[in-house]
Amino acid sequence: NSYKITPKYTGKGSIIPAESISVIHGESQKFEIIPAEHYHIYDVLIDGKSVGPLSEYVFESVDSDHTIHAIFEIDNYNISIRSSNYGVIMPESFLPSGQYISPPPDEFAHLKVNYGGSLKLIIIPKTGYHVAEVIIDGKSMGVITEYTFSNVKSDHTISARFEINRYSIKTKAEENGTIMPSGEIIVPHGSDQKFTIIPNKNFRIADVIVDGVSVGAREEFIFKNVTTDHIISAIFEQNVHFINANSEKFGSISPSGRVQVKHSADQTFKITPNTGYHISDVIVDGESVGAVSEYTFKKVISDHTISAVFAINTYTIKATTDENGSIKPSGNVIVKHGTSQEFTFLPNEGYQPADVVVDGKSMGNITSYTFS
Repeated sequence: NSYKITPKYTGKGSIIPAESISVIHGESQKFEIIPAEHYHIYDVLIDGKSVGPLSEYVFESVDSDHTIHAIFEIDNYNISIRSSNYGVIMPESFLPSGQYISPPPDEFAHLKVNYGGSLKLIIIPKTGYHVAEVIIDGKSMGVITEYTFSNVKSDHTISARFEINRYSIKTKAEENGTIMPSGEIIVPHGSDQKFTIIPNKNFRIADVIVDGVSVGAREEFIFKNVTTDHIISAIFEQNVHFINANSEKFGSISPSGRVQVKHSADQTFKITPNTGYHISDVIVDGESVGAVSEYTFKKVISDHTISAVFAINTYTIKATTDENGSIKPSGNVIVKHGTSQEFTFLPNEGYQPADVVVDGKSMGNITSYTFS
């Protein structure tokens, strides 16, 4: 009896003998499996069952029909990818939008590329990080964000080094104070940075400006979760003190109210009574300085108070008469400014007023007179 052995192959390569062959019962038949250039034997199937990627196979003591099927596959090469916790390297086809994925999927640690094929990879840093260096087959390629392996004919490796982003916070203080820390401060992505604003002696913080916007007169400012550059500046002004100036009615003090005075400056106050009144006293910080019409605080270094007390003017009317009568009231009569005072003349029995003289001027024989 003779039996038929039928050869078959898939892919690029050959099997020898290439045609069906008849084999006499009990004899053997050898087949050679030869891949084409840049191909390799993927598997050999004998009667439909795998026997592995053999380069030859011998049918021993043939006693039935058989089939032999050689499967060829194009050579492929490994692209070994090393990512990190701060960035990933992935095929462009997988991440068309450049999205960061952490951690990178295991299937992207090693990728296979067919002989002569290509693979484009995208290097994507984690938010807050940047690509510092890309190394391909042990050679630095500098700072790149994509790389294509073209016409691949061997294994390759690619790895990336990522570094955290750092941002600049520039400080600026005008004269008469400082910002600490000062100068240009470098801050890692996502960190906080505190600044302290310190005025010089006898000065105070007038305002703090952050990125061109006022944040008020504060002694410290914290940049939270820094993700961009910033500028902080401080404005200082001389300390001021307040002098509370007030007066009773019947007069004025100028300037009055809560008067602001720069540190070490002088401040003069003028005290003016109303018509018919006079300065009775001036009180500075609770102590009398007398009935002064002007008072100057020299080199002011603290708060003060000043107040003025006024009193109405009084006048003396000296009332006298001869021995033949009386005047009521008599003697030195005190009269307040703006009021009236009447005098009555009372002759003794048997007498009458002969004349009344007011400030040297005769008023005639009147019985009363009123100073209005």
